Amino acid sequence: MSLPWPGVLDPGLLKDEVVARNHRLADAAKAARWSEVFELLELEWVSVNQWRLGGSSWFTALHQAAWHGASGSVVTGLLERGALRSFRARDGSEWTDRALMLRTPAGWRMMALVFVKEPAVARSGRRSR
Repeated sequence: MSLPWPGVLDPGLLKDEVVARNHRLADAAKAARWSEVFELLELEWVSVNQWRLGGSSWFTALHQAAWHGASGSVVTGLLERGALRSFRARDGSEWTDRALMLRTPAGWRMMALVFVKEPAVARSGRRSR
């Protein structure tokens, strides 16, 4: 289960195993290895909202997904695992800023995940029109 955010900035305060997991997550997200990212997010003490411990950009997996123009299923998967939409990188940018910088269909699809609501589901379980 993923933690919302462990609240630790100094990697020296954590066990080496926890820091190694965090670095593996950051490396996988930076390289757009999304299946590895999702596997790592299943481990204890790995947070979808943690940037690389000791790193300077404060990019989370969601920032990296936006940077790479990841598919909607990747972005949705991160959001479903608790990725904070409003989490800012060190430069003050949100992941949506990264998506907008792409100026590509992939970037606009990511933005749609934030601003377009799913159709309401009626009590019968059918989507309203």
